[in-house]
Amino acid sequence: MTRKSRRAALLRRLVERRRAQRRHDEPRHDEPRHDEPRHDEPRHDEPRHDERRLDERGDVPGWVMITVMTVAIVGAIWAVADDQLTAMLTTALNSVSKG
Repeated sequence: MTRKSRRAALLRRLVERRRAQRRHDEPRHDEPRHDEPRHDEPRHDEPRHDERRLDERGDVPGWVMITVMTVAIVGAIWAVADDQLTAMLTTALNSVSKG
């Protein structure tokens, strides 16, 4: 058996196993799903409303630091290359308006 045919056979076996696993995991339509809570039962894995609100704030100090650092980098580049940036912008705008 060549290396290519062994790989193909292994791949076929893996695909067959995954298909069999999916068929096994999928609930039948006539069976109730036991892993989903009923609508009138509280879910214990979800955080409470006030806890969710705190989690959704994200990392505000981190975003502020990223914003300040970005402004500092742009300001430093602008201070060093002001004449070159102005010339590039003027050239680009003139080429667009003439075209």
